[in-house]
Amino acid sequence: MNSDQIALLARCRNDNKIRYQKILSFLKDLNGYDLSFLMKTSFTDEDSSKNLHQDSEVNVLKKLIKRMLNTYSPEYSGFFLFNITKALDNELFLSQEIRNVIGSLPFKQFIAFKTNHNFNLQFSRLILNSGACIEVASLPEVIESCGMGFSTPNIIYANPTINEREFVISYQLGVTAFCFDRIKKLKMMINWCQQHDIDFKNIRLILRLATPFAGASMGMERFGLEVIRNKSMIEGIIKLLRSHDTNLAGVSFHIGIGAKNFAVYDNVFSSINSLFEKIISSSQRLPKIINIGGGFPMSNAEHLYLGALPLNEQISYIGRHIKELQNKFDFDFEIWSEIGQGITGNSGSIVVRVDFFETRENPRRSLSVAPYLSPGSILWGHTSKEIFSEQEQHLITQAGAWSLGINKYITFFPEVWSVLPNGEAHLVEENFEDLIPTLIYGKTCEPNDILNPKIKDDWIRVLMPNLCKIPGEFFVLRLCAGAYIDNGGDFNWNTFKDYPVHHIIDPLEESETSYPRNILSKNIPLNEKRTWEYRDRILRRNALTSRQIHEARCLVADQFFSREPLTTWLRKEGKISSEDEIAVKHLFWEKVDESLDSGLSMVRLKVPINEPDRAGKVVCVMATKILHSEADIPKIPLPYYGDYERRIFRTIFETEVRVLQRVLRINGQLKEKIFPMAYTSFFAKKIEYDIKGLLEKILLLANGTDGIKSWTTLTTGKRSTNLASSLPGSFRLILIPYEDISYCGEAIFSGIVVDGQPGIILNAVDLRGPYRFKEPLPKNIQLKIDIGDGLHIL
Repeated sequence: MNSDQIALLARCRNDNKIRYQKILSFLKDLNGYDLSFLMKTSFTDEDSSKNLHQDSEVNVLKKLIKRMLNTYSPEYSGFFLFNITKALDNELFLSQEIRNVIGSLPFKQFIAFKTNHNFNLQFSRLILNSGACIEVASLPEVIESCGMGFSTPNIIYANPTINEREFVISYQLGVTAFCFDRIKKLKMMINWCQQHDIDFKNIRLILRLATPFAGASMGMERFGLEVIRNKSMIEGIIKLLRSHDTNLAGVSFHIGIGAKNFAVYDNVFSSINSLFEKIISSSQRLPKIINIGGGFPMSNAEHLYLGALPLNEQISYIGRHIKELQNKFDFDFEIWSEIGQGITGNSGSIVVRVDFFETRENPRRSLSVAPYLSPGSILWGHTSKEIFSEQEQHLITQAGAWSLGINKYITFFPEVWSVLPNGEAHLVEENFEDLIPTLIYGKTCEPNDILNPKIKDDWIRVLMPNLCKIPGEFFVLRLCAGAYIDNGGDFNWNTFKDYPVHHIIDPLEESETSYPRNILSKNIPLNEKRTWEYRDRILRRNALTSRQIHEARCLVADQFFSREPLTTWLRKEGKISSEDEIAVKHLFWEKVDESLDSGLSMVRLKVPINEPDRAGKVVCVMATKILHSEADIPKIPLPYYGDYERRIFRTIFETEVRVLQRVLRINGQLKEKIFPMAYTSFFAKKIEYDIKGLLEKILLLANGTDGIKSWTTLTTGKRSTNLASSLPGSFRLILIPYEDISYCGEAIFSGIVVDGQPGIILNAVDLRGPYRFKEPLPKNIQLKIDIGDGLHIL
């Protein structure tokens, strides 16, 4: 925004007050009732435009933290900080990406008011674009939108739970676009129109479709109509509309936050396709609007740690489906989007004072902690692992559950700022060795007034710096997603209003490393001449086709039989013949199947550009299984027959068992356990591809998976060992020299030389809590293995 546009904000506020008075008079004239209680104060408060800063975010933050030294300062307990420039940039960039994938189709970018309830942001949007659009979910939001100057054709009432008063007054104010998801609600709307002398043909009816099996961290399955399962209701809706000489204006859906597979998009677009076919067969006009909803994440954390779909690929996938509908029905649809948290989620924060902190003994010696993320991050959903901890930290702040209701759905990882006596503020740097499990309490006496998430009556601690070891006059926490929290609307929770809200017009130039730019910049324009693209997918049945799963099996078997250094040496020495290939492949296929659906196995697909995943071929595989306990490790010899199977492959696979049993013995001696363990048993690739990025993703997923305490893999060659050792935190836990592996006393691998490596190596990454620094795992344990013909492995 330039200086002239910034000056317009004050003028907009005055115009807003005039419009509000007109709306209030209009509401009173409707039936004589005083409906002023529907008017919120947050958008007429004169202070809401005063705290506007034209400076960098860091400078404004430090200046406001310094004010917290003053006992009488409005900022003493805390404040909201919202970067308008960042939010506008996010909206612009997301809109551009959607336009890119839908081509020349008309497009309207609505933003969800309930998650972007901010005076200066909405006026800034109107200043930059007088045709800005907004999605509302309650009557107060309709009134506020009209009061700010949004054109009523650009307002959609997307909440299908709308009641009669909300419907009638919204229409009287000029809103005509309404969502519904049941024939009963449609009949109610027709009845409301008849009772209040509303021309039903003026209503733009948008049918909300269900999104079953979204697998989202925060799903939206409650709303929407399942077309496939409710064919009679669909037929009834079409018949009812035809009897009133009108048509559907559009369809809408909302996947939800953190969807983990593309099947949900396939399902909902299949429903749209089926609906449109029924409408055409009934000689009705096709709906013009396809509303793709929102649900895009505010950070990349869900993708990295929970395996949610990447933002850029979600947008590309939607674009492909829309193009298919356009081509099939030969119709130029109008695309709407209702992005909410994706626009402002990383643009705002709330800063709160730590009033009191102390370190307490943890008598249970065990507790659940969230996987560690960088300070300032948030994670949709709650995931945890149990760790050993003799102590925990308690903080008393203003940021408890009673103040921030959103903590039911997300896990906060606060930034910690230390403030010196002169008011100088410093961000406390990460030092994993000094992190401590922490509970963040609110100010009330209610025992559940805690910011931490709760699962099964157990509070999940977050790992934070131990404040007792850090110098400073006092400390403050900065919680991300402040814009999403600062919600004055009527649809979601109402947060506390006693904190001042400060806005930033930041002159800072956005870098390509800023989310979502760094993710969306990976999208390939539809008109770009490129043959292939690569997509990383979880190796599980609901994400891949049967063909692709079998390709993964075959790729692993081919690499380990034909190209893996140990088996290559065995073939060269004549210890495995080419006739054994089929039986050996079946062994490896079984091993891959053991890793299906663990959530930690992945493939890389090579897919023709703009084609769906099902057209892709597997070029890289990572097979990972979860070892929960000793029960997951076999104790009887593998049932192999024939000389090469009994002597060679039984020795190889039972060496693996012995190694894992040795790790179990280590586990039994630890206060903080390293099981459950993520164990990558195989990784394979076609010769020309790099697999390191895939392995790094699996390590991040392991860190975000409930309960996982460590990651391990066995390597036999130089390249695979170097790859495993390049991971952050990786070290050599166990080494088995080839000459120390024998079958019934025969050193069958004696003399083997594989890339100059000394033997089979177990590489590990310790994912436990901070106690791992007090109780480090041993390194370079050397084992001797002798496989016998007894009934049990000793």
